[in-house]
Amino acid sequence: MSRSRRIFDPQTPPNTGVGVLPDWLRSRDVSSVGRPKPPADPGPAAPQPTLLTIPDVAERLQVSTRTVSRWIAAETLTSVRIGRVVRVPAEALDALVRSGKFS
Repeated sequence: MSRSRRIFDPQTPPNTGVGVLPDWLRSRDVSSVGRPKPPADPGPAAPQPTLLTIPDVAERLQVSTRTVSRWIAAETLTSVRIGRVVRVPAEALDALVRSGKFS
């Protein structure tokens, strides 16, 4: 059960019949076929804001998670809701600490 292999040599045209490549395909550079393209350079990346979870905020301020939830409900602490998840921007936490207005 041996199969014959056709080897394409670009220097000599292949035999006519099955396996003949058209001229437009023979002249193409196919060296990158099947290889992933390199990622496009997005340029300088903008810094991503740090989002903290409620337990992270509670640990930083050494208070309970219930206290942080109360601050969020009273709008003393700014938060972001992503679906069902609540996150607190680090800048909002810093602003709360600088202002000193804990209620």
